[in-house]
Parts: sequence; structure tokens; C-alpha cells
Amino acid sequence: MLHFNFKSGNGLDEEHQTIFSQLAYVGLGIAYEHGKNFERADFYFSKMPQQLQSQRMYGVDDIWKTLTMLFYTGNYYSYREDFVTGNMLLQSLIHMSSKRHVTFYVARAQFRLARNFEGQHVKQAVINETIRDAYAFAKFNGNQKLISRIERYQNQYKTK
Repeated sequence: MLHFNFKSGNGLDEEHQTIFSQLAYVGLGIAYEHGKNFERADFYFSKMPQQLQSQRMYGVDDIWKTLTMLFYTGNYYSYREDFVTGNMLLQSLIHMSSKRHVTFYVARAQFRLARNFEGQHVKQAVINETIRDAYAFAKFNGNQKLISRIERYQNQYKTK
């Protein structure tokens, strides 16, 4: 059960202690990222890595919200070429997904990791394995759009 920490009489999360504030930070970060206002996007996403490490989960809804925040925050840091933070968040997502037997974000996280590894000049064998995992999960989930992106990537970088 999600615990709400309402300290004010108006029911607002003035101390920013509930998962909904964190979701709002990620949503605002995404909005500013799409608007190419990276200074503002950085402001909101920068609040997330530490909070995501200490995220308490009470139920299935919290798990899904946390996975969503891990994916979009990890993806943002990857896009900004902060591979250390991006990889940490995406690998946390994959670990949490594995523990909970949830596959929804795994294919996209693996594909983003493979591209991060390419940017970090990681061994080609590691990149290939990560791409194969992304493809397998995309196929399992029926994500044709991602399968097409993976195939284009493989053809471009010859990673088969």
C-alpha cells in the first residue's frame, strides 16, 4: 500500500515525499527535453538518480511507476552522454524487472545500453550480447517498432 505523507491541511505534497512528486519531476524533465530546454530538463532529472536509489515500493503500482522513472531518467542521461548515470539507472531497471518478472521496459533499456556501450567503446562482444537481449525481449513483447530500430542499428554497425 502506498503511504501518503500529507503534512498540510490542503493534501498537497509540499515536502515532495510521495512518488507523485518524483513522477512530476520526470514528466517535467521529459517536457523540457522535448522542447530542447536542457537547462530546465537537467534541473528536474538531476533530482531523480538519488531518489530512485532510495525509492520504497509498497505495491505493483509503485513498481510500475519506479520502472517508468528509471527508464526515462536513464534514457535522458544516456542521451546527454552521461553514460555512468544512464547505465546505472538502466541496469537498475533491468535488475528490478528481473526480480519482479516484468519485461515491459527491458528491451528498450537493453537497446539503450547497447548504444551507450558503443559510445563508451565497450568490447563488441558485450554490445552484441546486449543487442541480442534487446531483440529477444522486443520479439517476446511483440514490439515491432523496436525490432525495426534494432535491425537498422545492426545493419548500420554490423553487430550481428
